[in-house]
Amino acid sequence: MPLRFFKYSIVGASGVLVNLGSLYLARNYLFSRVEGDVLGFDLKLNLSLITAIFCSIVSNFLLNKKWTWADKNFRKNPREFSLLNNLFLKYIAACSVSISMQLIVTNILVMWGIQYIISNFIAIGLAAVFGYLINHKITFVER
Repeated sequence: MPLRFFKYSIVGASGVLVNLGSLYLARNYLFSRVEGDVLGFDLKLNLSLITAIFCSIVSNFLLNKKWTWADKNFRKNPREFSLLNNLFLKYIAACSVSISMQLIVTNILVMWGIQYIISNFIAIGLAAVFGYLINHKITFVER
């Protein structure tokens, strides 16, 4: 388990880079003209967060499947290489707690005046441990 957690952490670190890079690009370029609030939350920030989280989820799923949990019995069924299979859907469901935590913590920290990239970085760190435990126990289990 320590080696697997180390691998998960390396994949997570790459996911942080994907997440933060996507967040910056989405907020400053993709959604740069979006303005307004939804229930008191910055719409541009939240659209950018959702985009960044989606990009990092796909990246982390592929890397975790191919490397972190490569010893599991996933390669025997060729249909499982599709992104829209049960394993990916289980991964999304398992990450939903981390996703919610990241959105909520980032928004709270931004409301407290902390810069959005730093806020998101802190939120990612808090959600990472939960994400590992959920994925280890639910998603990447041998069938």
